[in-house]
Amino acid sequence: MKAATAVSALALTVGGMAATAAPAEAVGGCPSGKLCLYRGTNYSDLFFTMASTQACLPINHGGGRPLSYVNNLPVEVKMWGYEAGFPYHTATIRAGGFSSSAGGSTYSWLDACTGGVVPN
Repeated sequence: MKAATAVSALALTVGGMAATAAPAEAVGGCPSGKLCLYRGTNYSDLFFTMASTQACLPINHGGGRPLSYVNNLPVEVKMWGYEAGFPYHTATIRAGGFSSSAGGSTYSWLDACTGGVVPN
């Protein structure tokens, strides 16, 4: 009986820890209410932040593509690239989403858009 009680208590403790996993805002040092893009994997070399929930902003690559990101905005962010002068949707980052290795070579992100806004 004592062993069963101890196992149940341990299961509740472990289950409680899983339920209180770190939110996205704790990831990469990205503040609450912002989208953060990093040049390096594992949230290193922050180069772009955005706080607007209904805008489309150009991403200044500075010679590189984002390799990790954190989206602490309450809305999804659509990333856009361009081909022959026309925008095309390349990726969506869900609200609260994050990645320590976004595979930068597969993304051509030139604009970050929120709230259903699309690039001109």
